[in-house]
Amino acid sequence: MTPKELKELRENNLDMTQKELADALDVEFATVNRWENNKTKIPEDKQKLLECIQELVDKSLIPKAKFTLEEIKDAIINTGVWGLVLAALTAGILSSGLVLSLMKKSALMRGVVGLGGLNKLPYFKKIRKEKNNER
Repeated sequence: MTPKELKELRENNLDMTQKELADALDVEFATVNRWENNKTKIPEDKQKLLECIQELVDKSLIPKAKFTLEEIKDAIINTGVWGLVLAALTAGILSSGLVLSLMKKSALMRGVVGLGGLNKLPYFKKIRKEKNNER
């Protein structure tokens, strides 16, 4: 993800401040600022997290999507990026291969809220329930 793409994702898609995104990624505000201004490179583990967010944003823009950009932002703010990624994985929205590669890149899964935190994400819970009913 380029600095320009990061800024576009944060401002245009998620309508988040640098501080909100920094908190969700468990980094300092200045870190996100440096990434967006191309002062430092985004570490590979954070790059993968941002790619997961971008994939969810792209899927939310499909006309028949069962979740919105606002729900993605809400999930990021309430559970952190890892909480969003795990909820999307359990709902079958993100591929397990993508998440497993992400987990290998991340030395520490900071921000993981655990399974109890996933209950705060009713839209993903609803999708998960629908998928189970289809079986």
